[in-house]
This record gives sequence, structure tokens and C-alpha cells, in this order.
Amino acid sequence: MKTNSTAPETLKAALAKRNSLEKEIAELNTLAADTATRRATLETSCKLDDDSALSEVSRCQVLAALLPTRIIARENAFTQAEADLLKAAHDFISQHLSPRIHTMIQRAKEKARAALQLHFTAETELVKAVDKSSLVVELEGSFYSATIRNPTGVEIVRYAEKLLSTWADCDEREAKLS
Repeated sequence: MKTNSTAPETLKAALAKRNSLEKEIAELNTLAADTATRRATLETSCKLDDDSALSEVSRCQVLAALLPTRIIARENAFTQAEADLLKAAHDFISQHLSPRIHTMIQRAKEKARAALQLHFTAETELVKAVDKSSLVVELEGSFYSATIRNPTGVEIVRYAEKLLSTWADCDEREAKLS
């Protein structure tokens, strides 16, 4: 079966955007804390006739005024990025991962049926044996990962990463079906 190798790209891009915003927010918070500390130190200890120190005090004051607004804007973007990541995960499952797993299960059942039909005369016993074959059971276990859920917070990242991991596992299992 030929798979769409670009299928996970939208999910990967949404995950990267969310992670990038998380990192940027952390860096802005660190800058805000460092700026507040530096500003307090300079305001109490710099010489008033030192132009470079006064310039740095001014810079710290400007940053102290701008950073809270910048952080709020990035936090809002982060919230939207998490919603976009969850939507991308759901789309990935419904459009790519779940259909792929379903098709692979059908192929695994066909392969197991062909191999086992000589050993079972009763159809019900053959169906049971096919359903219990190792590759079928393995692939059906993948459906757990391909379930649409609504995680929150850091769990969204784990959810998206698990979906990508399941996709990669399907690549490996595909070879067993050939």
C-alpha cells in the first residue's frame, strides 16, 4: 500500500508552532524577570551623571512597559496554537491514520486467512484464528492511539507525538504485510 508520506506534515507543523510559542513565552518571562532585577539594581546604585547607566535604566523601563503586553499576546497565540494542534491531530486521525490502520488490518486479516485456511475447516474457527493472529492484534492495538480525544495542556503535545509515533510504527508494520 502506498502511503501519503506528507500526511503527518500538518500535524508536525502545528506541534512545532505550539512548541516555539511555548519557548518564546518562557524566554520573554525570563527577560522580564532579568530586566526587573537589573532595573532595580540600576535605579538604586547608578551614578546620575553616568549617561550609559541612565540609558540602560531607560531601556529597562521601556522593556518593563512592553514585555507584559508582548507576553499576553504570545500567550493568546499559544492558546490558539494549542487549539490548532488539537484540530490538526483530529484531522490527522480521521483523514490519514485511522483509514490507514483500518486498511492495514484488512490486509493483515486477508494474509492471515490465506495462511490459516488450510488448518481450519470451520469458518467460525478460522475467523477466530484470523482475529487472534499477532499482526491483526498488533494493528488493532494501534486503534487506541488513533482515537479522537480532547487532552489539555502538556497532554496535547504527548497526544500529537503519540500519533506521529503510531504513524511511524505503521510504516514498519507495512513491511510485514508485503
